[in-house]
Amino acid sequence: MSSAGEPTGDSAPILVGGEALYDLVAGGVLAWWTSRGLGAAQLTRHEIVVEAARFGAAVAARTVAQAGASPPRLPATAGRRALHAADRGQ
Repeated sequence: MSSAGEPTGDSAPILVGGEALYDLVAGGVLAWWTSRGLGAAQLTRHEIVVEAARFGAAVAARTVAQAGASPPRLPATAGRRALHAADRGQ
């Protein structure tokens, strides 16, 4: 940003409403959670909850970093394989 508040170079400000961001994180968490067959009983396992939250944050970050803010979509036939690949950063 310039001293006048104008974008410089290739960067531009990204504006995302808080409610939309919460939805993106929650969607990522739920996709990760359900792809592993987890339920309410596993909510007491801190390491699992943290892993799910990290995945949800990654989905939100990837979404707001691209033009149009469209969340990543899974092909209908990919299911768990695609989620696991995204979880590993592939």
